Amino acid sequence: SSSWLFCLLSRPGVLLWAMPNTTFLHAHTARLHDSGELWGCSADFWAALLTNVIGVPLCFAIVYAGVAYVSSTTDVSGEPERSDDDSDEEANLKPGSKPLLSRPIPSSSFIQKCLAKYGRNRNANFNLELSLRGAVVALFCAMTYHMPVLSWWQSNGWSMSYVVVMVAFTFYKDVGSTVMLAWSGYYSTVLACMNCTLMFWLFPDGTKTGSDVAWWFGVADLLVVTFIFVACNFHTNAKMFFLSWQAYFSMCFLNPGDSTLFSTSFRNLTLHGASISALMGTVIGCTFALLCTLVPSCLAALKQAQESVLLIAWEQGAMWRRVLAHCRDAPGTLERDLLRSELRALRGKLDLLAGQLASGWWECFDLGRTGAMRARMLNLSKSLELLQDWLPSARV
Repeated sequence: SSSWLFCLLSRPGVLLWAMPNTTFLHAHTARLHDSGELWGCSADFWAALLTNVIGVPLCFAIVYAGVAYVSSTTDVSGEPERSDDDSDEEANLKPGSKPLLSRPIPSSSFIQKCLAKYGRNRNANFNLELSLRGAVVALFCAMTYHMPVLSWWQSNGWSMSYVVVMVAFTFYKDVGSTVMLAWSGYYSTVLACMNCTLMFWLFPDGTKTGSDVAWWFGVADLLVVTFIFVACNFHTNAKMFFLSWQAYFSMCFLNPGDSTLFSTSFRNLTLHGASISALMGTVIGCTFALLCTLVPSCLAALKQAQESVLLIAWEQGAMWRRVLAHCRDAPGTLERDLLRSELRALRGKLDLLAGQLASGWWECFDLGRTGAMRARMLNLSKSLELLQDWLPSARV
């Protein structure tokens, strides 16, 4: 809770730094420019509407297709690891058959294989790959400030510095978690922008005219929407984004000396307005965060769950053989303590599998073959949980 409160208090300052400079953009006109009308609304309104209506479902479709592809092509190799009973079991195998006593090795991406030359810690290599993916996006956003060929990103009103902030708050270790964070950040920003448009539609000048009604309305609006959003069971990430944006919009509304310009209706809605530029920056940031998890290789939680299921099943089989040998031979205290520590490690892997399957819902929404595969792994995880619960009964 303390870290969440810190992020909430620090984000308004981040937003002030990352927001597009609307005062600079419109200093010569003192108003938002007219982008032209189409069917009673501004052209920028239709551009923003189509971006959200088409872009969001398209992102979900691309994520589903990418996860379905990598989940159907998962390949896990094996690492031979012999036990005392290997010779007896291999003697009973049919000619031409392969022993099932090899430890599964999860697949690695090309970047992780290159990093493995300098260190064999898989977790460290995985985190380094995540850092490289995020750094590439940050580098591209920085290039839009210095390369004329990319300057159109800035001229359209949104700020690439806020896109980097959005990627930092959204990009995570797998596709499912990133989709969940992107969706919660997106819809909370939409709600904040809709409330902001309502505020400036009712009072286009905010409190600049010295109206007490506008000031009391701004305060009441901030308190009411904050209470509703905190009281409702929204995701923590959604609360953080909504409250931070609402705090920024309310500060602009209540400050008589503020010169930030907002769209006051659909007729003059423009991408250069502070609220719409925030929404478009959120869409771009969420898209870039999703691309970080899909390119160059897909970090699908369902693929990680497949690898975890195979590894846990193998380790449980090996653990049962050792537990039975323990009951038969009555080993010393040292080996008993080793078995207990391995049981705790196996429990941690089962908890990790549960998290991967939960994130997997955001990758497939339980639709199609990928959803059926997730359902089968959920049933298998319950069986693995049952076997894990039986292991301590051996009085290890």
